[in-house]
Amino acid sequence: MTCLNEHQLIKQFPDRRSKQLLLKGLWGIERETQRTTEIGYISELPHPISFGNKLTNKQITVDFSENQLEFVTAPHPSPELALRELAEIQAYAETEIGDELLWPFSMPPRLPDEEDIPIAVFPETDEGIQKEIYRRGLALRYGKRLQMISGIHYNFSFSQELIQYLYLRSGASSSFVTFSNNLYLRVSRQFIKHRWLLIYLFGASPVADSSYDSEMQKKLNYQCDLKVEKEKFNKYATSLRASRYGYSNEVEACYQVSYNHLADYQKDVKRLLATPSAHFAKLGMMRNGKQVQLNYNIIQNESEFYAPIRIKQKVKGGKTQLDAIMKRGIGYLEIRTLDIDPFDRYGIQRDTIHFVHLFLLYCLLINDEQLTEKQQSLANENHEYIALFGRKPTLKLTLANNSAILAQDWAKQILNEMFKLADFLDTEAGFYQSIVRGQLEKVVNYSLLPSQRIADELAAYPNSYLEFGIDLAKLHQTGHSGWCREIQ
Repeated sequence: MTCLNEHQLIKQFPDRRSKQLLLKGLWGIERETQRTTEIGYISELPHPISFGNKLTNKQITVDFSENQLEFVTAPHPSPELALRELAEIQAYAETEIGDELLWPFSMPPRLPDEEDIPIAVFPETDEGIQKEIYRRGLALRYGKRLQMISGIHYNFSFSQELIQYLYLRSGASSSFVTFSNNLYLRVSRQFIKHRWLLIYLFGASPVADSSYDSEMQKKLNYQCDLKVEKEKFNKYATSLRASRYGYSNEVEACYQVSYNHLADYQKDVKRLLATPSAHFAKLGMMRNGKQVQLNYNIIQNESEFYAPIRIKQKVKGGKTQLDAIMKRGIGYLEIRTLDIDPFDRYGIQRDTIHFVHLFLLYCLLINDEQLTEKQQSLANENHEYIALFGRKPTLKLTLANNSAILAQDWAKQILNEMFKLADFLDTEAGFYQSIVRGQLEKVVNYSLLPSQRIADELAAYPNSYLEFGIDLAKLHQTGHSGWCREIQ
């Protein structure tokens, strides 16, 4: 296990000013959710006109389906400000959807037959047409049910002052942009290795509605009894969304993308964008007079690269993400492993945002090394095991040296290392130690894990997953839920 060097930390950030640089950054949150009827079925109503143009509204748009809303905040200099904007966006949306509800879970509500799930409709501009064809391609390639899963995307950038400070201290001969790119790639590599911890601590999709069964059975290749498998998930899973039954990393597993050097990352992503897939080619390009995918390639565009973390840059002038990154460098990171927190009105708690920030600082400050293909494969396996069996007390994961370790023990080790960092920062912040203690309590007491809380609530609930979701949605929407809280 990689350890945090406390002596080096103090040496690198010797005074209050330098330490404060670690606390600065920009935070943005994207929350996906579904508009549903009062009985938990997906809404058949079109995107509300009051939300404006889906292509130009920067705060409220749609994801895959016409009923699948996406709330997007601007980048803010604190988690509190990002959450405040998210709360304002959601409050406005709630006033405009009438009797509809916002589904509180990542796994979808009651789904109709595949052909009746409505793909989002866009204005008939070049951009709008491309977006619709892309979504038809997703439906054709993976099925519509899979696309109805929702999540939280956590966007973060370190402050330019911090990167400049580290650049000057390093004495690097490279340019500042190259140094900054390498810093973000360093964090990405460590995140990939340790991301299983976030799925373990914040996974909140251990179950799914029965209308999702056909998708799960498809992933089982009809070789296993779905009822038996679902009983295992209900008992042990933390995040079906993050598992092979949800947004799996199959493309990444088959065609690894390197995070060691930006040139390698560019080459690997370009390969995915340019390499035809024989399987997707067999699906055809036109059906009933409509184009049903953008191309036959492994991924149609960069949005189809379902990585747990993405390096990103603000896109200008119709360019692609890759173009923007290669021209202006990596601007921020997009964390994609977080489930929606169903016990929180806005889908994510303030302490969760602060913890992920501390986790990213941990990834920045621990010793780094290149990420081999084997290590990346191990990280993918650990990701899958923790998503499906994270609540199993005897679950073991695999370290980089191929030795096995109890997931619970490894989690404690990482959190204890993070506590050292929290202690170092709390002379300025004052709250990180408390947040890490809260996560350590989850490891010791499984009943505090969101996935276990959901399982326990369902076990005591007189009705079903669907009814539980409806009640949570109603409580959140009225603001009377004991799980709700105001943004301070």
